[in-house]
Amino acid sequence: MRKQHILILGMLFTTAATRSQQALYQQNSEVNNLMVQYDADRGSLNRFYFVENSPERRNRFVTLVTEYEKQVQQLNYESLPTGSRVDYLLFKRNLDEQARLLEVEKKEYEQLSNWFPFSNGIYEIEKFRRRGAQPDAQQWAASMKTITESIDHLFKPLVKDTTITINLIRRAQGIVKGLQAGLKSVNEFYSGYDPGYTWWMPDSYKHLDSALTAYGKLWQDKGKAAPGGKDDGSHIVGYPIGREEIIRQLQLEYIPYTPEELIDIANKEFAWCDAEMLKASQEMGFGKDWKKALEKVKNTYVPPGKQPEAIMKLYNESVDFLKKNNLVTIPIMAEETWRMIMMTPDRQLVNPFFTGGEELSISYPTNTMEEDDKLMSMRGNNPHFSRATVHHELIAGHHLQGFMNSRYKAYRNFDTPFWIEGWSMYWAMIL
Repeated sequence: MRKQHILILGMLFTTAATRSQQALYQQNSEVNNLMVQYDADRGSLNRFYFVENSPERRNRFVTLVTEYEKQVQQLNYESLPTGSRVDYLLFKRNLDEQARLLEVEKKEYEQLSNWFPFSNGIYEIEKFRRRGAQPDAQQWAASMKTITESIDHLFKPLVKDTTITINLIRRAQGIVKGLQAGLKSVNEFYSGYDPGYTWWMPDSYKHLDSALTAYGKLWQDKGKAAPGGKDDGSHIVGYPIGREEIIRQLQLEYIPYTPEELIDIANKEFAWCDAEMLKASQEMGFGKDWKKALEKVKNTYVPPGKQPEAIMKLYNESVDFLKKNNLVTIPIMAEETWRMIMMTPDRQLVNPFFTGGEELSISYPTNTMEEDDKLMSMRGNNPHFSRATVHHELIAGHHLQGFMNSRYKAYRNFDTPFWIEGWSMYWAMIL
């Protein structure tokens, strides 16, 4: 009898421990502490070594990444539960990618050394400032004058050089911005506070900052002249990265497809959409003239002032459907705390449709808009177009997504377009 009691007690303790462990794993993992500390350390270093592309900053981040890679490797992957293995793999992937990007930065910086022979002088001034030591302002003024002259002498050779790749051009733009940010921090710290600096430096700083601005503009112009730098009529401005880099980025996101396979999939999806559009056009009595059907749909817009009501109607329909079919758990507070705002006219110029999350931003015309702009906004946000947008932005889309992200395993910072938009797109397709 006593043995039975001991056995029962043992089972109860085991069950309680298992439940406690399961509850713990809702928020935690063996990799959690490393990830949280890494993000905090990275934030501290980002704020301290804020001058982008400086060798000092880069070397410090290389040390940081190397230290955490060693700590991750010390974990026994095979002994980890599934959720912890996910953290392990994604955290290690991010560290490896950071190490790669730092190495790329180093190589590109070294390739540009002839165009930035003056950079160390500026980096040293910024480094000197951090702990507030009083400068030899007269010497600094002389140094800044020398650097300004050095930059001026680089203009003509840079204009003539047509061999610099777009990657190096973009890196150079980043170096210039970093140098200007460093100089600005120095000037804001000493100017008006330190008598010597305030006496010697105003003109020297002004001339150097102007020279760097002009130098940055020259690099920017070279970028615009590179393939992809100008609008080719498609209204898409961007620099082609090539098939090899696309494949590398796909593999980084664990997407097991080639670019060609993804294009084939996209074409199949477009064909399906075209077929469905024609089917709808025929059901509406327009035959294959889908443009007339589309025009009728656009003109179903609601009167001014009625858009919030139309959105609420669509919201209630989608949430009722989710609940009726038990498709996803919807926390009470998630339903309670989302809210509406009206999108500003300026933002509507670049974002004609409403956006969401915890805060649903409604895109609809105001009295300040021109007549054509008003109609375009109303027609583009008609109830039929808005249907999928509502549940994409709210529930079960971005709002529910953000609500759960902030409450479960909040230490995970693995944001990618495939997660952020992928989740909402998934529910848009289902609904």
